[in-house]
Amino acid sequence: MTSIQAQRRDEEWHAQDADDVLRTFETHPTGLSDREAEARLAAHGPNRLPETAGPSAVGLLLAQNYGRRPRPCPDAGRPAGA
Repeated sequence: MTSIQAQRRDEEWHAQDADDVLRTFETHPTGLSDREAEARLAAHGPNRLPETAGPSAVGLLLAQNYGRRPRPCPDAGRPAGA
C-alpha cells in the first residue's frame, strides 16, 4: 500500500483544502498530463469499482409481489380541519 492509499483511507477528503488534496495526489487543477495518466494507469490499473451481480429474476419477482406495500395515510377519510 502506498502512502497516498494509506492517507486516502484515513482522511475525510471532502473537508480538506483543495490545494492540499491536489498536492497529496500530485496533480493539478487542469488534471494530469497524458504521460502521467498513462503511467498511473499502468501502475494502478483502471479507476473502476468491482462489478457485483444484480438481483436474480426470482428476487425481482418476489420484490414486486411481496415487497413493501404502501400504507394508507392516517388521515385518510377524515374531513379537513377535524
